[in-house]
Amino acid sequence: MYTTLTTEYTNDEVSPVSDRLKVDVALELMEKIARTFTNYPFFGSYQIGAYLPANRFHSVQRLMQIMGLPAIYKSAGSSKKHAQHPVQPYLLRNLTITDPNRV
Repeated sequence: MYTTLTTEYTNDEVSPVSDRLKVDVALELMEKIARTFTNYPFFGSYQIGAYLPANRFHSVQRLMQIMGLPAIYKSAGSSKKHAQHPVQPYLLRNLTITDPNRV
């Protein structure tokens, strides 16, 4: 379902126990991100980070990229009119409304 979290350490002083703890914490955070994203797919990484108890925006952003979860947002130019759609004339432009319920 999700891509596995892989870490590569170049520092030889890091112990395997601390590596495993970091991976466990990251996997737990990934599960929380997945649950939150399932309930609120329009949340971006900033909103998911604010929604979770520990506000970790940068960790959430990185893990969302690893998991392949895109934020759903309005794309640029989505309100441009289509060339083949006709423009309807405004029929009330020169109409004087003098009585109630005239329109």
